[in-house]
Parts: sequence; structure tokens; C-alpha cells
Amino acid sequence: VAAAGRGDGRRRGKRDAADGSAAGEVARRAHFVPLDLSSVGSVRECAAVHLPALPIFRDGASLDVVVLNAGLLQAERRVLPNGWETTVGCNHLGHFLLANLLVPRMAEHGKIITVTSSTHRFVSAHSLPEIFDDLMCGRRNYTMFGQYAVSKLCNLLFALHLPQVHGSVRSYAVHPGMVRTDVVKNMSAFLRAGNAIAAPLMKVLQKRPEQGCRSILHCALLGPDTDEAHGRGEYYVNGALGWRSTASEDAEFASKLWSLSEELVGLDEKKQ
Repeated sequence: VAAAGRGDGRRRGKRDAADGSAAGEVARRAHFVPLDLSSVGSVRECAAVHLPALPIFRDGASLDVVVLNAGLLQAERRVLPNGWETTVGCNHLGHFLLANLLVPRMAEHGKIITVTSSTHRFVSAHSLPEIFDDLMCGRRNYTMFGQYAVSKLCNLLFALHLPQVHGSVRSYAVHPGMVRTDVVKNMSAFLRAGNAIAAPLMKVLQKRPEQGCRSILHCALLGPDTDEAHGRGEYYVNGALGWRSTASEDAEFASKLWSLSEELVGLDEKKQ
């Protein structure tokens, strides 16, 4: 297992490795490499330098499963040095670039599992032209949950179009449910206070991280018979096919988003 992330994730992995739980055992066997999805340079370095240097890849081993699971909520609109709006940049574009760079290292019929959210349904189909004309929300009204929903819709459209470009790859999108994570850390102080007040109730309603990963594992462990029927960008919730919005099934906009994403991350330059 190779886990890529920023410093906080690596420290958490080392902390988990110190206990005697099943998660600790996984953490002890995992290899952690640096990755900042907001930086094109970091993503390229992760795919070209850090991952290939791991012992598990030195003998030409291939990737069987890639899980794209970063999620960011940003209270205010922020623009990264590369021009990306932070939420779409981290939640979609960084994943898009990483996945495309890793495909050549994947086993035949390897799987790419993209973690999305039911909030994608907040984006209506008739608003797609306006959104893709201003993906970075420079002119549209920015709201934290609104732009997060856009980024999660992008995840689904990416998963839908991925097999059209990389035919040997199985693609799945997963909504893990309400999971207890630190995703609230970038919320406003007002929302963080409300979240703290509601914590006892939310603790009952939310899943623990190990529960939230079950649908991801379900897709990762689907057998070959199921893979023949699925792996074309289906949307899973609680280990079963879930209801998705009409906008998330729009093949035309999925193709447009792919082309736009290639341009924004610099992959289109190789085609010229």
C-alpha cells in the first residue's frame, strides 16, 4: 500500500502505526510519499519520482487500485498561484492529473476509485453551461458548499469519462456517506462553532473513517464477473449502485470537462 499526502497525513499514518489495531498494522506496512494536490509540480513529482522509488515498484510491479479521496471545503474563494480556484483545484484537477500520470503504471483492468459526495446533486443540469464557462468561480457567486458540490460533480464526470479515454481502466465513483473527518477545519468560525455544538448528535449520525471506507473497499474488491458488467464510472453508495443526478450522467459535459481539465493541468501540451 502506498499512501500519498501532505505532512499531516504522513504524521497521522506514523501515529496509527504505533498502536496495535488493524489500522495500525496497515499503517506499518504502508509507504508514505509527499503529495500536494494543489501543485502541478508536486503531483508530477509524486508520480514520476516518489512513487517509482518505493520498494514495491522496483521490480516492475503495477498498480492494481488507485483511490482518489482528497476532499476540501473552503470558506472563502481562494486562488492558487497556478490560477486554480482552491476547491476545484484540489478536489478535481489535482486528482485528474495524478490519475492520468499513473495510468501507464496500472495493471491491466486496474481500478481507479474516485471519492465523491451526494452533494453533487446540488448542481442542476441547466446550470452546467454557466459553470463550465466559469469553473474557477471568478464571475459566479462563490459559496463554500456550492463550489464543493461543483467539485464533487466534476469527480463524477471524470469517473464517467475515464474509461472512454483509458479503456483498460475500470472506473468507479463512491460516496462514503457522512464521515467524521477534519474537513470542517477550513470553515468559518461561526460554522465551526455550530459544528462543535452539534458534535454529540453528529457523532451518532456520522460514520467513523473505517466505516466510511467500506464502499471504497467494496469497489476495490469487486470480482472479475462484476467488473465485466461495471467499472464504467458507476456511482456507489453503501456498497450498492446509488442514485445520481442527471447532470452527473451528461456524457457531453463529461467530455468537455475532460478537455478543459487537460488544458488547465497542462496535459494538452503533449497532444500538440
